[in-house]
Amino acid sequence: RMFAGCQSLKVLDLSDFDTENVTNMWAMFSDCDALTSLDLGGFNTTKVTNMARMFANCKSLKALDLSDFDTSHATDMAGMFTGCGSLTSLDLSSFNTQNVRYMGWMFAGCPSMTTLDLGGMNTSNVTEMEYMFQGCVGLTLLDLSYFNTNNVRNMEAMFNGCSHLRTIHASNSWRTDAVIESSEMFAGCSQLVGGEGTAYDENQVDAARAHIDGGTSDPGYLTGKIIIRNGDVNADGEVNIADVNCLISVIQGDSDTYEGRADVNADGEVTIADINSVIDIIVGGTTPTPPTPPVQEYVDLGLPSGTLW
Repeated sequence: RMFAGCQSLKVLDLSDFDTENVTNMWAMFSDCDALTSLDLGGFNTTKVTNMARMFANCKSLKALDLSDFDTSHATDMAGMFTGCGSLTSLDLSSFNTQNVRYMGWMFAGCPSMTTLDLGGMNTSNVTEMEYMFQGCVGLTLLDLSYFNTNNVRNMEAMFNGCSHLRTIHASNSWRTDAVIESSEMFAGCSQLVGGEGTAYDENQVDAARAHIDGGTSDPGYLTGKIIIRNGDVNADGEVNIADVNCLISVIQGDSDTYEGRADVNADGEVTIADINSVIDIIVGGTTPTPPTPPVQEYVDLGLPSGTLW
């Protein structure tokens, strides 16, 4: 809360701040109502674990460049941008959220936001997403296709009041098995339509409809989008031992089905090195990324959920 409540402050220059050893930036600029310019390009956030409510209620802030933020150690982003009523767009495609557990209220109360780029946001460890996009009335599309919600327990009012939201993209990594609270999740999302044409029903606003639309037999509010990640040789949405087995079959000449995705390290050939690259991905290491393109995206245009093509 270093600058919290500085309601008359309009411009803040922190270009000389050395934040190399800072671990907690909780509510650092919260309630700076008049702040219109904030340049954090020189901030070193490598060791920061808590970013909750960092910009909460910065009501006059129209733009925010966080492309240099290192969020690899962050565990808490709850309410990070909540109440930023003038913010029209936000690009978080560079955010590494592999360790984040709390995202509740993260973008709640941002009615002017029309574009939100969450890139390849990793949510595999997130447990709380309550009110995450509540009141984002300017959004018509949300691409959550990289979201893995296996561990999320709370989705209460997650999209509540998103009255202009028409499409929510999700992949097969979207799950609600662990969810124990989802009341009012889609309340007020009157324009929302699932990928198979399932229209919003004001009586069905909890996690029961929080899945990829399966049509009349299995109605849902989400639209399927299959993401093929580097290393996902069999294109099932995950990188695991099954992809190693596929590579072995290609190397042995038993199959050419996966050959277009088998050159994982992008060296122009399929060898044991590609198997090692997949193993690196599985255990959390790094691997060379194919230059064209680094990630391929396939949109499901009405095919049954889980169809690969």
